[in-house]
Amino acid sequence: WVIFYHKFRDSYRETYKITPEEAIQIALRYVPHELVEVGLDAEQGILIYKATIKTSVGTYEVKIDTRTGKVIRVSEKIE
Repeated sequence: WVIFYHKFRDSYRETYKITPEEAIQIALRYVPHELVEVGLDAEQGILIYKATIKTSVGTYEVKIDTRTGKVIRVSEKIE
């Protein structure tokens, strides 16, 4: 799994336009609470950052396009 993840991440490396740190700042502008984690994923052929943010009323997931920094979706994470 680790080898696959690194190959996946490295194969998309040149498509990143924003850093993980920038993605965190973008996510926290939409849901300004405690960041739990941020990671890379692919959705419909687009590489995205997924930020998980915990609030007093629930946990939210913010998906951000790695090329544009645009927020694709903010949704409540059902556990």
